[in-house]
Amino acid sequence: MTERRGPASPSHRVDTEAAPSVNGARPGRALPPRPGRTGVSQATRMRAAILGMVLVVALAGTVWLVMAPGSAPPAAPTPAAQALTAHGLVQPIARATIGSINGGVVEQLPVAVGQTVEDKQLVARLNLQGQPELLSAPWHGVVTGVNVRLGDTVAPGASILTIADLSRYQVETTDVDEYLIGHIYPGQTVTMSVEALDQAQIDGVVKTVSLQQQQSASGANYPIVIDLGHQRPDLRPGMTVRITFLEPPS
Repeated sequence: MTERRGPASPSHRVDTEAAPSVNGARPGRALPPRPGRTGVSQATRMRAAILGMVLVVALAGTVWLVMAPGSAPPAAPTPAAQALTAHGLVQPIARATIGSINGGVVEQLPVAVGQTVEDKQLVARLNLQGQPELLSAPWHGVVTGVNVRLGDTVAPGASILTIADLSRYQVETTDVDEYLIGHIYPGQTVTMSVEALDQAQIDGVVKTVSLQQQQSASGANYPIVIDLGHQRPDLRPGMTVRITFLEPPS
């Protein structure tokens, strides 16, 4: 008896055609790389590797230069020299204050500021209870200040006027403190700029250096006197100058 076989049941059928995946790839096949991701990552890694090699080579060269036999160590930076400066005043070398010994009433005052006086010339006459006192100039000079008026009564020792020789000047400063005084010595060359004369430059030499501090408006300082190398005709007593002390080359 012949047995007939009917068509295979659908439950036993093997279908090799699988449904496509979400991204369109078939199961069992490798997906192609997405453009733009893997390529950028590889380029970045390549650049980082090249940069790392360059840094290693540069560092190795630096170490070789430093450690090479006979190579001199890098020179230390030279600190900038600190300027030695101070402020001072132009003053006549010869100046005098004329005062009264006994005091009394000012009866005569024949001079004024700016007037030239001669040696032994009468500059004032005072009277104390019928006892006259005559004041005269000690030498040829110019009256730079008058401190009294006719008819004033002054005490013994009072200052009447001042005179000076305006043909020769020097610079005096009390702007040198304890940190600067160690760099200043007699005979030291200085340069000065006169502020009132459009910063005109004049030269000088340190004449005297005080060994003892003196109190001034700016504190405890050491008085310094500087001789001028050139006597400018336009200098006046009391002009302010900026002093630069020059140190000898080391």
